[in-house]
Parts: sequence; C-alpha cells; structure tokens
Amino acid sequence: MREVLVVAFGNENSHDLYVAGQAMVHTLRRAGRPAIWGFDTGVFADQRVNLYDCVVLATCPTVLTAEEQKGLDRYIRAGGGFVGVHACNLFAESGYDVFGSTIGSRVRGHSPHGRFRVRIVADHPVTRGLEDFDIEDEMFVTEWIGKPRQVLAAAEHEGREHPMVYVQSLDKGRTAYIALGHDGRAWHNPGFIRLLLEAVNWAGIAGSEEP
Repeated sequence: MREVLVVAFGNENSHDLYVAGQAMVHTLRRAGRPAIWGFDTGVFADQRVNLYDCVVLATCPTVLTAEEQKGLDRYIRAGGGFVGVHACNLFAESGYDVFGSTIGSRVRGHSPHGRFRVRIVADHPVTRGLEDFDIEDEMFVTEWIGKPRQVLAAAEHEGREHPMVYVQSLDKGRTAYIALGHDGRAWHNPGFIRLLLEAVNWAGIAGSEEP
C-alpha cells in the first residue's frame, strides 16, 4: 500500500487549510492508511505524483499551472486516485479547462455556515452502510462542468438539492469530490471522516473491477 498525498493550503482567512491538511492526514493514518501532507503542487507536473495511490486536494483558491493540471489529469487517467475536498473547485472562469474537466464542477456560492442534514442518495462503496447525518458546515452550491457525475450524497437548500459527494471514472482512474469540509466542525464530524476514508479507499484502488 503506497502513501496518500494530502495537498492542502490556501490564503483565505476563512479557511485554515494547513490545519485541515494535518487533520485529514491524522484521520487517514489513524485508519491505517499511510499519508503525508504537503503544499507543492509541482508534484503534479512531474513523475513524483506517481509515487502515491491517491491525491487529496484541499485548497482555496485553487492555483494550478497548465502543466500541473495536465499532469494531474494524466496521473488519474493512468490509474491514480483523486479526492477533491470543499473549496478546491473554487477557481477563475478561465485558465482551468483541464482541471475543471477533471474535477467536474465549479463552486458558485454557499449558504451561511450552519447545521444541515447530508442525505445518502446512492448505494456505492464510498457511502455503503453510512446513514444520513447532520453536520455544521458551509453548504456549497456547485455547477457541473460537462455532464453530471454520479451523486452519492446531497443536501437541500432553498428547496433544491445540491451534490455533497459525487464520483466518476476517468479512463483507468477514479475521482471523488466532497463538498464538505469548511473547518474543524466538519473535519472531525464522523460522517465526514467516513466519507473521506471511503473515498480515498475507493479512488486509491483505481483500475480494479468496478462495483
């Protein structure tokens, strides 16, 4: 079993992503998954990313060069795993064509921070056995880039349901996106922890038989 690389950093006052990265690494290690934290997105542009079973990306705002975007996409399509968390799909309208296609959505806004219910809407290895749960978090409103992906969990805001977790396969690789994860109230929520672990487990065995 190779390591999981957690890339977490950001320059917004509202997101302490350095602490988030360390918290997620601790969660993975406690569950027996080797993991390290870093903030060098340059690994996506060279062969170093191939040392890892899965990449977890938690950044805000996302700042990836064109070469890093292409390298991450190549890594996934060759069989790598990818899990995007919370604001990693908050990026400018232009310059993110490759990454936008890879992650599959873009943040358009969010509700005020508060408590809401996450509803499990599909049977899948990432959510199997997990019941609906409540969380204190920002409820992200996203829009699809390209076709809709397979939604596994959702939450309701102003009469509409919004994806909280979705997955897709890209050639030999697998990706998952978890919209949750604003701060410690989310990172330490048992439902979030379960989703993170199972998303990493599912994406990190990319190329195996589909469920």
